[in-house]
Amino acid sequence: MNVIEDIFGWCGCGQPWSAEEWISQGLECIKHIEVLRDSVEKTKGRKWDEVCASIQAEYNKLGNEGQVMVLLYCFDAAGLTEHGGSVGGCWLTQKGEDLRKQLSDDANPGVCT
Repeated sequence: MNVIEDIFGWCGCGQPWSAEEWISQGLECIKHIEVLRDSVEKTKGRKWDEVCASIQAEYNKLGNEGQVMVLLYCFDAAGLTEHGGSVGGCWLTQKGEDLRKQLSDDANPGVCT
């Protein structure tokens, strides 16, 4: 949990393992969504609205809309993601990818795999 405490400036009391698990799931989810978006460019026949529905389904695995937005804003503020026109269309920065891999190596697989 120390890496999470350092990145977000959290104290680490309470149930830090549950926060770490949710963060891990969120990073895995964003990585999976990156693959979905990339598939649109690689498979010209896939419709964008189908991909958007798939992306929404992935985010729904993380919680309700408010919970997902809080997670995405935290990721953005911590420099774990970058985004264009909307935080919901974000992608992982190198820092975010490094943390995703570290948490994955710690046996915290995400829900979006």
